[in-house]
Amino acid sequence: METQVRTMGDLRKVLPSNAKFDSKAIAYVMHRDMSNLPSLKDANCRYDITIIPAWSVAGQFAKTHGHYHVGQHGEACAVLSGKALFVLQRYEDIQHIDRADYMTIEAEMGEGAVIEAGYGNVRYGHVTVNVGSSPLVLANIVSNGCEPQYHSYSGLGGAAVFIPTWSTKKPNYAFATRAIKVNKRYASVKMLREVDSQLNDQILEDSASLSALVRVCGGLLEAYNQYPDRFRYLFEDSEVMDATRPDR
Repeated sequence: METQVRTMGDLRKVLPSNAKFDSKAIAYVMHRDMSNLPSLKDANCRYDITIIPAWSVAGQFAKTHGHYHVGQHGEACAVLSGKALFVLQRYEDIQHIDRADYMTIEAEMGEGAVIEAGYGNVRYGHVTVNVGSSPLVLANIVSNGCEPQYHSYSGLGGAAVFIPTWSTKKPNYAFATRAIKVNKRYASVKMLREVDSQLNDQILEDSASLSALVRVCGGLLEAYNQYPDRFRYLFEDSEVMDATRPDR
């Protein structure tokens, strides 16, 4: 097990330039490799837990730094407590990482989100936003071969979009998704459903299936332990992905 702490100073480049904060304050904490489950080890995967306190800076909610996945690896995430908004995005050309398509997935306790595996020149990235008033506790399963690439986010001031805190003053925090603000440092930002509705719907379907599996099994780790084949496509080469996915 390894614990990594991200401070507000670590997030400096993905926060507004006018943001004021204590650079030594904790932004979030990641506990890596929290399980010795044999099937996880055999697949060279790990189970992590991330805790994101409820804070806000310069009108933005508490969030992770954000990163892209290097290589052809996906990720399965599930909320243990709190309210999350996953901001997923992709680029199709490494020469134009400032052109991104995005989508959002809302999740509460027992619900999850799937980060698709990249292929060719396409890479997927994600930021997790705590849109609740209490700490967000998040579990994830990912391959040890998946390397996070942070500089694409820090170089552009964060994700392609951000969620302003005022957007959730109404009782239903889903209102936040209708108040999304575009990061002007990106050359092009489009909603994924407008450029590839089939992929958008597939990710939503995959995430809903994951949520159902987590609820039935009583947790993400329990779901993996009982149905490891349902997760295999997240960690295999994209050339065999379609052949191994049980739902495709």
